[in-house]
Amino acid sequence: MAADSSPAEDWPTPLAIQLAAEIRRWRTAAGFSEAHLAGVIGFTRQYISFAERPRRGLLSAALVKAIDDAVGAGGELVALRQRAYDEFKAPRRGATSAPASTEVAERTPRASADPAEVEATKRRELAASAAAITFGANLDQPVAMIIAAAEQPPQIPTRVRPGDVRHMHHARAMLHDWHMQAGGEVVRPQALAALRWATALREASCTPAVRLELEAAVALLADLAGWVTFDCGQYTAARELFLLGLHAARESGDLGIRAFIACGMASQEIHIGNWVGGLDLTQLAFTATNALTPNTKAMVHTVNAVGYARKQDATQCHRSLEAATEAYRPESLANDPLWMQYLTPVQHEENLTNVLCDLVLGDPEIGNLAAHRRTVIERLSTAFTQYPPERAHGKAITATRLATLLYRDGEHDTAQHMAEEAITLAEHIHSTRLATDLRVLLQTLPPGTDPDTHDLRHRLSTTLTEMT
Repeated sequence: MAADSSPAEDWPTPLAIQLAAEIRRWRTAAGFSEAHLAGVIGFTRQYISFAERPRRGLLSAALVKAIDDAVGAGGELVALRQRAYDEFKAPRRGATSAPASTEVAERTPRASADPAEVEATKRRELAASAAAITFGANLDQPVAMIIAAAEQPPQIPTRVRPGDVRHMHHARAMLHDWHMQAGGEVVRPQALAALRWATALREASCTPAVRLELEAAVALLADLAGWVTFDCGQYTAARELFLLGLHAARESGDLGIRAFIACGMASQEIHIGNWVGGLDLTQLAFTATNALTPNTKAMVHTVNAVGYARKQDATQCHRSLEAATEAYRPESLANDPLWMQYLTPVQHEENLTNVLCDLVLGDPEIGNLAAHRRTVIERLSTAFTQYPPERAHGKAITATRLATLLYRDGEHDTAQHMAEEAITLAEHIHSTRLATDLRVLLQTLPPGTDPDTHDLRHRLSTTLTEMT
């Protein structure tokens, strides 16, 4: 065999083929489809398909590690990937120092060539490739393979410094703002990538003080990843992320963060109908009540009220709302931790109003009380006007709920205008939670053949189809 054997002869190696088969076996044993596994680890489905069908190039260590963790392989896939890497790098029988493939051999200038000529040749080849693609030539490899080949295992620092932790908090803040604008489906891959990096830093050394700060940052990133995953409707995966956040919060010793994450997890459980579990989680948050700031207590009381609203216990719901109102201290917000400073007076009022909306929509007796419904409509209208453009996600949910109540109140013209606002906003947002409220609105539309209502029903149905 010639030293410059073809790519097909050099790749994939036997261990690479075995790695692909083992990934498929572990995925199947875990009961995951390719799409589900991709969602769990924050990659696209094409990555999983590529991982199980090796052609050229070795899978990145980060991808194999993520799959290994998700399917519970206990490090077997990671170890096999390392063996495949060693196998590929080892000298082959009969090989010389010549390039391993005709493709490389053809593109590598002779060692005796003049350096200037070599550089000029490389520039000409690059320009020719770019021009060919610009004017219609296809890529040499599928997009997923190009991206996978470009990925490199992250270079984890040997020591974590305070600045590294600050960067993690900045990343979380940016991702949180992005989520408020575009919804969970868009942000989730980036949130999971940031969380993977943060958890990898745990392997590095640091001072005891930085270790506590690092665990707090991991906890808050896990909470964000849990929220965006919840917003995608992947409730089991979100629950695991919230549990990771609770574990990191415990390691950090920060009882406020523990309460914060417990409330996020409670919100999901209440949303999916498990209000018993949700209320249990708010009680977990309250176990550290002496360590909580007034505004953190207000947050917990508000989530508690959501649970009672979904339980259709109006008495306990109103008691929790009153407790939240009494606890809230807007003047002390600047002294709160950064992760609590989202709870501005406007946000606090919006949260309370959404609880009342849940109560009206969920309890027929309360929902039929015109005065109560009118109060909620007025508060939702105020909330809608106060949402800034960068809070499009919340603004769309508020518009959708307001339109639903206006239809129930018989104000069809105003309701239709607000429904159109909701649809326009929803066209740029990817959120299962928003889609749930839009379905309720669709079911609330009045029957009949009115052209405006018919057009609105069509637009709502189209938007829901595109979102899901």
